Amino acid sequence: LMVTRDIFVFTLLILVGDACKILPVGDSITAGGGPPAGAVEDAAAYRHRLETLFQRHDIQAEFVGDVCRNCEVSEDQSNDNRCSMGCKQGGDKDKFIAFWGWLSGQLLSGNGPDFSRMDGRPGVGLGEMIQGLDFDIAIIHLGTNDIGHRKSSEEIGSNILGIIEALRVQRPRCAILVSKLIPISHRWGAGDAVERLNEHLEGQAPKWNTTESPVHLVDCHTGFDLDRHTVDRVHPNKGGAALMARRFFDAITSLRLCRPARTP
Repeated sequence: LMVTRDIFVFTLLILVGDACKILPVGDSITAGGGPPAGAVEDAAAYRHRLETLFQRHDIQAEFVGDVCRNCEVSEDQSNDNRCSMGCKQGGDKDKFIAFWGWLSGQLLSGNGPDFSRMDGRPGVGLGEMIQGLDFDIAIIHLGTNDIGHRKSSEEIGSNILGIIEALRVQRPRCAILVSKLIPISHRWGAGDAVERLNEHLEGQAPKWNTTESPVHLVDCHTGFDLDRHTVDRVHPNKGGAALMARRFFDAITSLRLCRPARTP
């Protein structure tokens, strides 16, 4: 991984604090867990493995976010499993902003008249969800559901840029890790859409980078195997989550975005 001068200057600024605060942003691949429906119930989240890596290497880091506050659970609880899975896990496991089934544009702008999901507060997009939230790093893995809905790479990229801009409104000096999409089954109609999106992100990420708020592209795609690393050829199992966590951990530590705990 290459460390640019812009990123190095940024790291000097956040290293003066204590624990660096990380906001995971995404969909079911970020949220993990899932409705009790077959193998998907066992879907794993990279967040938990990344937290373990931080602890093992004595890195000062904590996750932030409040997915529970942004859930809209129906009276009959029909969508309760989908939205508030993180809330059900207790402790600090709800520290992320990610929803099952959401497209990148829906996370950016909130649910509208054509929104097929009922598990977010009406009309509330990411900008409002993160108001008042303090974070140093945002991790974004988005686009899986977009591809399932035949959205173009350009549209997905535009929505991710909108999400980056919303993050910067709240935290102008945050660092942003944008992940290449992990593989998904062709039965989703994906074809080579994942590869096209990842190539698009490779071209766009340098344009999104700024001195105050660097953007770094993380490759969670290479080495990720649908048969070995997923529960249903879409959602990561424990091995897939571990692979993603290691890629994010390597990026964060190589770029010196978080530091080891102080020694006496």
